[in-house]
Amino acid sequence: MRENNPSRSVKPADSRLPHKAVERVDDMDDSRDGPSMQPLHDALLECQQLIVPSFRRTDRAAIRYQKLYRVFAYAAATGGAAAVVLATFQLSDLSWSARVVNWEAVAAFLTLLIVLLGMALSLKDRWLLERFKAERLRMLKFNFLMEPAAWGERRDPRALRDELSNRVEEITASTFSALQGWVTRNSVPRLQEAPENHLAPEALAELVHYYRRKRLHVQMEYLSRATVRNFFSDLRMRLAGSAMFFGSVAFVLAHLAVQWSHGEEHWNRGLMFAAAALPVVAAGFRTLRTAQEYARNASRFEATHDSLSLLSERLGKAQNASAVFRELGFCEHVLESDLREWMRLMVEAEWFG
Repeated sequence: MRENNPSRSVKPADSRLPHKAVERVDDMDDSRDGPSMQPLHDALLECQQLIVPSFRRTDRAAIRYQKLYRVFAYAAATGGAAAVVLATFQLSDLSWSARVVNWEAVAAFLTLLIVLLGMALSLKDRWLLERFKAERLRMLKFNFLMEPAAWGERRDPRALRDELSNRVEEITASTFSALQGWVTRNSVPRLQEAPENHLAPEALAELVHYYRRKRLHVQMEYLSRATVRNFFSDLRMRLAGSAMFFGSVAFVLAHLAVQWSHGEEHWNRGLMFAAAALPVVAAGFRTLRTAQEYARNASRFEATHDSLSLLSERLGKAQNASAVFRELGFCEHVLESDLREWMRLMVEAEWFG
């Protein structure tokens, strides 16, 4: 998965995380480093021709919409907080508060415009839909490698190609309502069947090596980086919100102390303004945390990473085709479940208000 998922996404000192990768591996492109042994080579060639072009388009679209969504979310949170803060100047009755009336109107109007435009463009829905398509195509590639028919002695290349092409078309034609229906369901764990024909040990070993390198290690590296990124983003947001809360209380106490000791002072109104404005800024930070779901994503990423780490070890120790394909099926089930959980979380996330 990448982004705050899935190209769609742990405590920093956790020793269970893998070391930073020296080589950045493209898990979808096999044009330069694909295995040469049959039938894995032929299966990957089909994926390269039928899946990768559609994946590239949807992945680029998802990244583009995600960037726009984040811009609108930050702008709405910032503009809304600024409009309310400027409005509190009127309550503070400071001598220069009348000068900000126009700025208050501008901030409120721009915030309303940003929210309405973001809703009209459906940026979050478009981002999630394109990410949904891209990650389904990514799963399709690796699930195709586990199809017993792709490894059978009597396999029909044309039938396999037609079936794969139809599945690509079905995924790329998905609508947002299809995404919503998909996240309300869950995948049922099942044992992945191994090919009936005998597989050469070399072919089986190459499949395991390829899958661990291109699928598991790439996903684990992404999950490691995404967990740390979300952990610190959430930490900054939480600390900022807490600082605003305690700062507001401190300004209230300072205001009361000045009023009791010196009576009504003109500059004491500034303390009142700060006490009222800080919670508004804190609400802006909470909106940003809700829009990105940093905390929940960080814990989810870490949990998925741990599961894949254990499965990678088990896959490396598998001794026969039955055990290898069983572990491959478990890995894909974990990754599909992770995608469903992320989609459920982000579909319900609010980016304003």
